[in-house]
Order: sequence, then C-alpha cells, then structure tokens
Amino acid sequence: MHTEVYDGYGDMEMADCRFTIDRKSRVLTMTDFQAEDGEQSVTLEGGQMVKLLRYIVHTLEIFMWEQDYCLKPDEDDFFTDNLFDEDLYGDDLEESGEDMPTEPEGRPFWRVQVEYSNHTVQDISSYDDYLPERPEELYLSLLEYFEPEDEEF
Repeated sequence: MHTEVYDGYGDMEMADCRFTIDRKSRVLTMTDFQAEDGEQSVTLEGGQMVKLLRYIVHTLEIFMWEQDYCLKPDEDDFFTDNLFDEDLYGDDLEESGEDMPTEPEGRPFWRVQVEYSNHTVQDISSYDDYLPERPEELYLSLLEYFEPEDEEF
C-alpha cells in the first residue's frame, strides 16, 4: 500500500507498507517502509487466524474487488466484450489519433495478492490515487494487530 488513508480520528496519514499473512505459520507481518524498525511480526492463535481470514473473504469479499472497483473487465461483461471484440472502441481511438489504453506504469497505490488453498492466485492492483472503503477497512484492521496495547492504570 502506498497511498493516503484516514486514521480513526479522521486525520490523513501516509501509508507506505506491506502486510503478509501466512496461514500455515499463523504469522502476520507488517513492513513499514517509512519506519526505522521496518518489519514487525505477530503470531496469531489458531482461532484469530481463522477469524481474520473469514473476515477478509466473507465480510470484505476480497474475491469481488476486481469487479467491484472495475480493475479488470468481467469475463461475462457483454458491453466490454462487444467493444473490444468488434473493435468499436479501437476504431474510435484510431480515428481520434489516441493510443489504446495500456497498463499503467510505476508503482500501484494499493495491491492485494491472495493465494487460496486450491492454489488459485488473485492479484489486484489499483493505480488510482484513491483507497476504496473495503481496502481501507482491511488496512485499518490489519494495522490494529501492531498497535501497542493500552496499559491499564
């Protein structure tokens, strides 16, 4: 993640970090590219890991983000298929002298890569300088694992 997010108080802060979840070892790692200590890890109890993964898949519906945020055309998207298959969109671009849209270059503002237990890999990237609600919710929920616990007085 390399974008601005709102913290719990409504203040804007820069997020430049990567989270890694290893289901087998139950380790959650955060690499903060702006902090001196860099990388932190926590080992989750079995129930915590299951709860986190269920939250990511069932509540945040991470498997739908590509479609929800229009990051890749849907395979069954009639409109998109017709534009490109019949070259309607390409003809319009050629007439106007514009180039066909290409994959953006540079670093994405946020990216999620998931490998499911059936070895299916989902790679979602966004080059828009905007963090949608569910990716932001995922960021904030993962960040909570690395916040110091409140001391009781």
